[in-house]
Amino acid sequence: MKPPVRGCLRPAILLAMLFVFVEGRRLAASEPLLGATPRPLRTMELITGERFHGELLRADRTAVEFRWHGHTRFRVPAAAVTAIKNPPGVVDVLDEPFGRGEWQGEPWSFAPATSPVTSGHAQIWRPSLTPADNGGSAQWRLAFGSERLRIELHADGSVSPHVPDRWTVAFRQPVPRFTERVCLRVHWTETEWRVAIGSALWGQGTKPPGGLTAVALSADDLHESSAVRLDDLTLRRCGPVSPFPASETPAPLDAVQRSEGDIWYGDFLNATAAGVELRGRLDAVTVIPWSEFTALRFRSRPAPRELLAPVQGRVMEFAGPSFWEPWRLDRERWRAAQTSGWFTPPVVDHPVLGPFRLAPGDASVRVLRGGSTWQWLHPGWIHLGNNLHEEYRAARPSGTSLSGTFELAALPPRGAAVSLDALGLEPCGGNTPPAQPFLEELRAGGLRTALLINGESVGDWNTLLSHRPPVGWPVRLRLPVPRERLRVGRNEWEIRQQPLRSDPHEFDDCELGRIAWETE
Repeated sequence: MKPPVRGCLRPAILLAMLFVFVEGRRLAASEPLLGATPRPLRTMELITGERFHGELLRADRTAVEFRWHGHTRFRVPAAAVTAIKNPPGVVDVLDEPFGRGEWQGEPWSFAPATSPVTSGHAQIWRPSLTPADNGGSAQWRLAFGSERLRIELHADGSVSPHVPDRWTVAFRQPVPRFTERVCLRVHWTETEWRVAIGSALWGQGTKPPGGLTAVALSADDLHESSAVRLDDLTLRRCGPVSPFPASETPAPLDAVQRSEGDIWYGDFLNATAAGVELRGRLDAVTVIPWSEFTALRFRSRPAPRELLAPVQGRVMEFAGPSFWEPWRLDRERWRAAQTSGWFTPPVVDHPVLGPFRLAPGDASVRVLRGGSTWQWLHPGWIHLGNNLHEEYRAARPSGTSLSGTFELAALPPRGAAVSLDALGLEPCGGNTPPAQPFLEELRAGGLRTALLINGESVGDWNTLLSHRPPVGWPVRLRLPVPRERLRVGRNEWEIRQQPLRSDPHEFDDCELGRIAWETE
């Protein structure tokens, strides 16, 4: 018998790899567009500076629970969350889960209480079809004054939108029948409209000026008892963005920003179906309804000790999808240790969210950052120096040093380092232009920001820079730590600033954050 030819296996391997790639692309393409979530979409900001877009399920003074990308539920300590926000310029008008059940044919309508929704977004979900769904249909009507956009849903899975005669159609395409759970979405401005069914855009065009005045559901007369089932109807108003002030909230208070721009301070109690409960002076409790809510910012709190536990695996930087329909939110960018999987959806371990499996489409970019063990030393941001800087997250400096500890069960066999994000730090690296201010001072030893491990300096952060990182564009820096500076058990770290040589009270004002301990 002839021995097998090794080269014959290569086509099979290539075909298998191609199948994995195509199958992964197929699964990702079948996912609904992000933003089409049953509950209103909000952004959760963590103490690491990372943002995750999802549905807020519940929140109180101990924990925040949210559903991410429509499938993964996270429950994190409240102290790990710095803010909960709506998409920019968005407020809730209606969140109707139909009693946590389903709409099944009874006439239903809703009209905004204050004024027409000039620019907004409405969506409703149709559950997966079952053998019992036969012969019925339903109508979802959105009234814009005397004109009505009508969408018919049939028991065979087909959907038939009908636009008013005075609306123009710039684009329209047929959409397939959907037998699985599907979301219908309508987005409009003063003069434009767009309808999407599942992940497909059905049509878009222009309309006469005017806002939405009513929403209604009804079944056809012959099959009212077996109407197409619907659930999770939401309506949101889109308007101008009121940015949250960059200055710190009065400690020790939480802050809620209302839709008109006012900010209320107090003690956050919990988030309910009615809104956000805030306790103010004299223990008076106020409920800010979701129709007036835009953002909640928590007071500064020390990070729980368990958040500083190390995670092990391939340290990766993940980036989420670049387009969040229809809100156009910023991409999620976060760092975690990947513990398994390259061609299949991997399992990752996040120091705040814990271990979880990524689904297709959750993260579109993965960048290897090295290291096998990674631990937050200081996940938040701090302003070091001696001057006020309004452009920093905290305008008032917190001193000229920052310190903490970490534990080592054994000395790292290979390399180790401390990394951080830096803003406003003066440079003195080898490629720094000679005209850079303070270059001569820095190279003479003044104005430097050093890293100390167990009381001994291992380097200056300034030497890693050739330009001063501007506000809004942090630079990730990494200082190697020699093995002989470490010890088994408790280790101390410190970031310490040196003053100007001619003035012992003048320091380099900079903002540092996301400080981490890494080993190879």
